[in-house]
Amino acid sequence: MHTFTITPRPDSAGEGWTLKLLADGEEEGGGAFLIDVSDPQEGIDWWNGLGETERALWLNEAKSAFPADAWRTWLKAEAYDEAHTEGLGWVNSHSPDNFTALWPSPTI
Repeated sequence: MHTFTITPRPDSAGEGWTLKLLADGEEEGGGAFLIDVSDPQEGIDWWNGLGETERALWLNEAKSAFPADAWRTWLKAEAYDEAHTEGLGWVNSHSPDNFTALWPSPTI
């Protein structure tokens, strides 16, 4: 059976997620899905492009009143979605033609 796992990376290893692609429990691939907060202007532009509802949502998700924390939380969510999409692609590429893994399950 082909599955995958997504786990948080320690900040010291680069903030984001680690994807492991598994076949019968054995790791066969994967990767790191990192976030990059090195350019504060990107975060400012992101924040300025949001409406009030989206700002409130991301501040709530970040459990913070600081826009920089909301941006970091959004980046983590985007990185997770990328890892999840790649994991589903892995599962689906090894599944019978008439079966498709659907979010959020990592298996068929």
